[in-house]
Amino acid sequence: MLQQFGKRIGITVNLVGLSFGPVIKKVLTKNYQVSTWRMPPAVDQGPLLFRAFHSQSRANVSGYKTPQMDQLLLAQRMETDPDRRASLLCEIARLINADVPVIYRGGRRYHVLADPGVKDVEDFRNGIVSLSHIRLNR
Repeated sequence: MLQQFGKRIGITVNLVGLSFGPVIKKVLTKNYQVSTWRMPPAVDQGPLLFRAFHSQSRANVSGYKTPQMDQLLLAQRMETDPDRRASLLCEIARLINADVPVIYRGGRRYHVLADPGVKDVEDFRNGIVSLSHIRLNR
């Protein structure tokens, strides 16, 4: 998929398959152009975003550093009003998606891919799909 996406915008993507250990080493030493990485799911993405994007964080493996992001990350960390904090987290996501140090889709995102004949898939929690109501329409 990455190669096809690149081709559409005129970029040739040469994939290098690595096991997880070498990927971690390349990312932690910032010896990569593009790499896979994972932000674990959490009910509150604030602490994870702070670790991943604050300029002084040792866990900022992308090397992304802007004063605006630092200000937003600190503000969300200190905010006690849930609505204002949610708004700050949205501003953080917008900035990440505008500057694209990573492709960020937000926290706790799970996807179910199924044949069109699979019906009645209910909402699921923590990546677990309840199979009790699913039916096959063939």
